[in-house]
Amino acid sequence: MRKKILLFSWIFILSTNLSFLFASQNETGNPFITNFSVKEYKGHPQVWDIIQDDREFLYFANGDGITIFDGNDWELIRLPNKISSRALAKDQNGIIYAAGTNEIGYLQPNKYGKLEYFSLIDSLGFSDIGIVMDIITIKNNIYFRSSDYLIRLNENGFTYWKSESTYNIAFSFNEELFILDTKNGLFKLENESLI
Repeated sequence: MRKKILLFSWIFILSTNLSFLFASQNETGNPFITNFSVKEYKGHPQVWDIIQDDREFLYFANGDGITIFDGNDWELIRLPNKISSRALAKDQNGIIYAAGTNEIGYLQPNKYGKLEYFSLIDSLGFSDIGIVMDIITIKNNIYFRSSDYLIRLNENGFTYWKSESTYNIAFSFNEELFILDTKNGLFKLENESLI
């Protein structure tokens, strides 16, 4: 009896593996994946964030800045001082925001229609914000999260909150912002204060 169970187990394993092997030759139902080498996109191999704009262009935050792929061609947009870009987000108007070490800004076409990076750090009033790891958009608010600061940008300008320890994670749920402070726990942004 034990030999029969062992024999049936081997037959089952073998048939499962063979059917998977033959099924993989058929493309039906399998996603199409295209791999691009570093030589093809001529960019830094470490990618921190990816988003897609309203035109379906892809944006990659990486060690060289922001790499844009339009489906055919690759373009690199550098941030000031050639710092890496760590976070990307698209607001409700389709504007792409980017951030890195002591840097926040957005992409906008110049007078020739070519996308350029425009820094907002001087408008903030101070520049030692650290590495911005998250950008979250909720309605008309854009939030930038570093380990030391939560910075909000909207039509009224900038507002910021300094962490008592370290802001580890920020996320939105039901159009509300939550942020985790390692010393004091999880906060929700409400009525201009973290509660």
